[in-house]
Amino acid sequence: MSFHTLKPSLFLPPEIAELLDPNLPPLGPGVPQTQFEQRLKKTVPESLLGATLVSSEAGVCCLAGMWLWNGFLDQSHELSQSIDTPEGSWWHGIMHRREPDAGNAAYWFRRVGNHPLFSTL
Repeated sequence: MSFHTLKPSLFLPPEIAELLDPNLPPLGPGVPQTQFEQRLKKTVPESLLGATLVSSEAGVCCLAGMWLWNGFLDQSHELSQSIDTPEGSWWHGIMHRREPDAGNAAYWFRRVGNHPLFSTL
């Protein structure tokens, strides 16, 4: 595995891994990986794991991240801005960082607050 390649199947369920480009996304906006677009459009949060989700917002966060990973910033943005949770703000901030719009990203990261995710990173 090279620095620019990731095997999502090593750490994600197959239902999700098959919807992700194995190449790491660039730090900037990148180019949409159109080979995933139609399948992502048909994906609903409830179908991601074949199990009950913790919350509908958690499922939408997963979709926002999947769109973003595959280079579809607009679709990711539309989803992340509709999630009124710290996790939604997190994905919103990452999307703006990829644009790159550091000022807007900083605003959204401040809205995340003191999230347990930060200590993990």
